[in-house]
Amino acid sequence: MKVQKQIFGLVERDLTKGVYIGKIIGFPHIEFEATTFGDVVSALQAHTAKLVTSESLVLESDFVGVVRL
Repeated sequence: MKVQKQIFGLVERDLTKGVYIGKIIGFPHIEFEATTFGDVVSALQAHTAKLVTSESLVLESDFVGVVRL
């Protein structure tokens, strides 16, 4: 039985550019930019769907958690 890895996304707002930046955790080279939160989430979901169906899914890092500072 193949265990499916959970994939997490991160969305930040670039205040200088006025855009949202979406990243897929574990894939630092994948990044999306959009003017709305919804658009960047849609881009993340679409790309993640491609990653999940890919046979060559290799995470470069693993999500551990979020710490409030």
